[in-house]
Amino acid sequence: MPQRQTSGAYPQMALFADSRRRPSSSSAASSVARPRRWLAAATSELRAEMLSASSALSSSPDSFHGLSLPEDEEKAKAKPRIEEAEVVKSEEDKFATREMIKEMTRAEISAHSFVSSGKKNDAGGASSEKKPMALGPYERLSQQLNEAQHRHQSIDPHQTSAYAQSCMDMGDLHYRLGHMDQSQEFYMDALKDLLSIGDGGDPGSRRMQMMTAQSMHALGTIHARCGDYAEASHWYEESLKRKHELSDDIEGDGSTAPISHRYELGKTYNGLAALEVMRGGDVQWEKAMSLFQEAERNFLYYYEREKMSQQEKPDRSESDVLETVDVSATIIISKALRKMTPSQVESLVNVRSNMGELLRQRGKFEDAEEMLRLALDTARMALENDNEIDGTRSEIKTSAAPIDGPTRDEQASAIVDLLVKIADNLTSAEKFDEAAEAYEHALSSHVFYRRPSEEDDAKPQSSNALPATVHASTKIKFDLDAATTIEAAIRNNLAHALAQIGQDKLSMEHYEASLAIKRRIGGDFHMEVAHTLAGMGALLGGPLRDFTKGLNCFKEALFIYRANLEELSGGYQGDDGCSDNQRSFFGDEDAEEIDRHIQNTLKNISLIEAALLKDRDGLSKKRRH
Repeated sequence: MPQRQTSGAYPQMALFADSRRRPSSSSAASSVARPRRWLAAATSELRAEMLSASSALSSSPDSFHGLSLPEDEEKAKAKPRIEEAEVVKSEEDKFATREMIKEMTRAEISAHSFVSSGKKNDAGGASSEKKPMALGPYERLSQQLNEAQHRHQSIDPHQTSAYAQSCMDMGDLHYRLGHMDQSQEFYMDALKDLLSIGDGGDPGSRRMQMMTAQSMHALGTIHARCGDYAEASHWYEESLKRKHELSDDIEGDGSTAPISHRYELGKTYNGLAALEVMRGGDVQWEKAMSLFQEAERNFLYYYEREKMSQQEKPDRSESDVLETVDVSATIIISKALRKMTPSQVESLVNVRSNMGELLRQRGKFEDAEEMLRLALDTARMALENDNEIDGTRSEIKTSAAPIDGPTRDEQASAIVDLLVKIADNLTSAEKFDEAAEAYEHALSSHVFYRRPSEEDDAKPQSSNALPATVHASTKIKFDLDAATTIEAAIRNNLAHALAQIGQDKLSMEHYEASLAIKRRIGGDFHMEVAHTLAGMGALLGGPLRDFTKGLNCFKEALFIYRANLEELSGGYQGDDGCSDNQRSFFGDEDAEEIDRHIQNTLKNISLIEAALLKDRDGLSKKRRH
């Protein structure tokens, strides 16, 4: 029997955006990435701290990352100097990484959606007047950036607070669009302005101090996303130190640090945890889990403290409250979520998702599933709460100001991503029956949530509520024109799980649907096309015993693998209808990995050819007799 391909899609989900190995990434939010291809999990957080990136800013011997900090002489003498981050990349490599991030970010943002052409056909098939094309999520975010740019240009740079906040807003939008250079430039401008003001004790000054720490955190996420881990660590550590100092100052005055301070601490702990995961190793894994738990404790701090007060327990110290939080068992209720901002809820979902992914990678599948389901329940409650509120946040374009947290569509996509992660975990645990059911649930949810943009535009805002739970269906309508990259990945992984439990015909249906989507979006020479062809070849040449079709699948996969390997070395000029940028982006797997695919495919071709020869010999003997 042909050997099943182990690359490509399972157990992790292989989005086109992630069909190559990439540096870890990060955004102003945070999350853990899946191993190898599927790194983003989906919401902006997971595309945040866990998948991090940006160009490195060189440090001088007597400054912090090239930027002098206003500290008094005593402090400066006592503080050990932060050494310059090790340079491990050439300028050419850094430029290539930043360009890759732009392409990957666009693909990730668009993974759950499609944009229709706006052309409608009447009953007779004739096309009516073409409507303006609806904006996709990436285009809507770009539109928001343009609006923010106009506001930014109208602000007087001498109005330090307003100008710095505008720079941070611009940096965040550029980051979300994958523009690492521009994002870093705006955050550095904000930081320079904020540091020029100096420290003080009044509330306004404290706000500036928090903005300073936030800018440093953002610079950490940028460097992490570009793979500059040492530089990212320096920024995170400085940000964490300043956030702690600010919280301590407020609580030292007898006041309570606002919930936003705990949220900010949690974000930076999450970023540091992500860096440990990227570095790998047992020690780093243990440290990463500890940091993730510390992040969640800070996210849940006020929830736990309020619960204590309702139980009429005596006042507890800050450390007592933090120790009380059991991050593996804390089930937050819907009412408590309403007291958190959308960004805070998103961070809580993502840190739990990160912990689940980390547990899965360590083979702790039951613990991973428990944590992922906690994240899923939280994400669903957040969407339910959002449906109860006036739909002012359902679309980016409805607000000129930056949005605090995900839109409803982004929340729905996060739910789908978590369902897929649960299915991936079950596949890793070899619970294929449950995995197939989980993939079907994810696919049903995605198809339900995915709606033509222009139809959304025609609906009144109040009708845009999205249900937090969608029931699974074994028969999911396939619409190639409306299909997305996430659908291709889910169907591919679902096909694999179904094949493992003997549902061969249904498995082939999903393989064929996945293949059609991948060809349509990525072109015939996409590596993901080869991965799905290999899966189909194993199914046809094995349980279905259709050796001829199976052989054809493997041979086409082999041709694609070899073409990509030649392209990687600069020797292949394909004619697949893709632009040079598309071909470069979609086919960027390293030579060693592609060669492994080639060797595995050659073995399977040999096995099928041997089986065909044996069948022919048997048939010839029968005829002679």
